[in-house]
Amino acid sequence: MLKNWLFQRNTVKDEKLKNINIVFESGVDKYVKDVIYNFCRNIETSYQIIAPLNIYVANKPYVIAEDGDKVVGVFWHPWELDDREECAYIKLAAGDYEELVRARGKINAIFAILYPLSGNIVKYLTWTKHPYNHFSRLNKMIARGFAKIYGERMLDAYMTKMVHNGFLKND
Repeated sequence: MLKNWLFQRNTVKDEKLKNINIVFESGVDKYVKDVIYNFCRNIETSYQIIAPLNIYVANKPYVIAEDGDKVVGVFWHPWELDDREECAYIKLAAGDYEELVRARGKINAIFAILYPLSGNIVKYLTWTKHPYNHFSRLNKMIARGFAKIYGERMLDAYMTKMVHNGFLKND
């Protein structure tokens, strides 16, 4: 758990809601599905997820961003936080898992897939905390830096716990 984290859940007062919905494209490796599901449930029980978040996991080595770039992960949110018509989402590429395992090993392959997801979840948490200050150019740059730093910390804490508990192994 990260100390002094702005969005840390107060487990005594807050009820645990299932606001993260994960949709896997057919063909995504079962081990990758289990790790992503476990990571998201860990996030959901540790942090305040106040608006619905959909996570789409593609069986491709990349996803297409709005500007047409090929990226491994992308986050989008509606203009209004309480917009019930549209829901914030993260698209994540996980189709190159087998290649990553051959090149890096199982633990590093999982880290490579979860890395963009953790950064995008921090962007989501930042947006839910400050929904109306998220659109200026300066705030977008700050959010990217914030997401990188805290996303890495969040993922490092999770990976350390999972490796220590034996859930992740380099078989």
